[in-house]
Amino acid sequence: QYQFSATMITLSAVYEGTFSLDKNEICFDGLQVRDEYLFSIEGNSSKTVEFKLSDVIWVLHRSYLHIDRGLEFFCNDGRSYFFYFSLSDRNQILKLLSDYRPPNLAILQRTSSAKCFMEQRFTEKWLNHEISTYDYLMIINLFAGRSFHDLSQYPVFPWVLADYTSETIDVHQNPPPPGLFRDLSKPIGALNEKRLAKLKIELEEKQEQT
Repeated sequence: QYQFSATMITLSAVYEGTFSLDKNEICFDGLQVRDEYLFSIEGNSSKTVEFKLSDVIWVLHRSYLHIDRGLEFFCNDGRSYFFYFSLSDRNQILKLLSDYRPPNLAILQRTSSAKCFMEQRFTEKWLNHEISTYDYLMIINLFAGRSFHDLSQYPVFPWVLADYTSETIDVHQNPPPPGLFRDLSKPIGALNEKRLAKLKIELEEKQEQT
């Protein structure tokens, strides 16, 4: 069994402790050191997590406080766990996982997020209707480093609806009625005509000053 110092990141708290790994399972034992606002706390509560390596399907790189030294483990029941290590420990853990070859591990990120994403051919699968648009956008979020365990990097989805006054809407109507979806050819800041006019005036004034 291998053991590493680690920090576990969750929405409600941050824990520091020991991350243990062997051919069969992963275990983390730690104490809470910060709350969800990253303030240090007293009277630390404990946290213990165990899951089987056979449950892990994806392992992706993660950054914490803008430092890329973390890993998020995704399991086949929908759970995931976000841990933060020293860079050398993360590299060793990735090598151990590669050597252990867990039976259901489909993605073990050893390269850049962009390259790993391309290798999985997700865009091609989406274009061929093998995965839904929702799943595709979620996958993009995950490979961009976003996580449900960190509010500063929470997944985001594009704002596409413009009609918030009708009692009912039919998003499947073809062609869609005018005003149902926002104009995706414009950035959000240009959707409001008054705001757009003001921005244009400010831009012209700055250009005149230079």
